[in-house]
Amino acid sequence: MARQIIIWTIVIAAISILIWLLSKSELVSLIRPKPKTTSFNFNDITEDLSAINFEHKIAEALKGNDYRLAIRWHYLKILFILDKKQMIRFLPFKTNIDYGNELRGKHFFSEFVKLSRTYEYVWYGQFLLNDVNYKNNALEFETIEKQINV
Repeated sequence: MARQIIIWTIVIAAISILIWLLSKSELVSLIRPKPKTTSFNFNDITEDLSAINFEHKIAEALKGNDYRLAIRWHYLKILFILDKKQMIRFLPFKTNIDYGNELRGKHFFSEFVKLSRTYEYVWYGQFLLNDVNYKNNALEFETIEKQINV
């Protein structure tokens, strides 16, 4: 009886170690693919958004067919415009919820929340975009930009 307990303990320990080693190896990528890396450099975001040429950044992203990055630049452009119009105060550590709270009661609040959700799905959820999806989303960003600039 004691012999069987020792054997089963050794077998269970060996299987546990084997599973742990396999989870640390490259073989796990067969089951769970690695997340897509992006070319976005977080050093580009400073407290001074006016130093960024958003149109150029968006064009660069589109040239490389990186629609996710283009959406990110569109979103940051909206934040820049809102900051410039003194509707929000841009700070790199603030969340999208913080910006939404600052815009509560504004006529485009619901549109901003929708854009924030789109941005979060695309950027953080790594939602894959194609040309058609991107154009539809870019149109929404341009629409709210016009509403803000009125």
